[in-house]
Formats: sequence, structure tokens, C-alpha cells
Amino acid sequence: MPKLPDKELLRVDEVAKFWSVAVSTVYSWVDQGIMQATKKGGTVRIPRDEALKSRKMV
Repeated sequence: MPKLPDKELLRVDEVAKFWSVAVSTVYSWVDQGIMQATKKGGTVRIPRDEALKSRKMV
């Protein structure tokens, strides 16, 4: 299983790689409220703990 980078906020592509899904799938999960995300500098960032928590739900 791929590992998440050791940083507080992750890019969508990093989360997608961790789950082995398409980037569009991660955006869909954010839109559906499956995971929380924030915007930083006009880009979507997902907190690391949220990505790990959501991994168990999906």
C-alpha cells in the first residue's frame, strides 16, 4: 500500500495515489462530504488525519 507524505495538508493527487483511485474520485468524495477538505492558495488540500480517517470509511 502506498504511504501518505508526512505533512499536515495533502494535495488531491497524493490522496488519490494513496487510495489507488483517480483524482476525480477524490474530488467526488470531497463534494459528497465523505471527507473534509480546505482551500489553500486556490487549491484543494486534505488534512492528513482526514485522509487516514476517510480511508477506513470508503
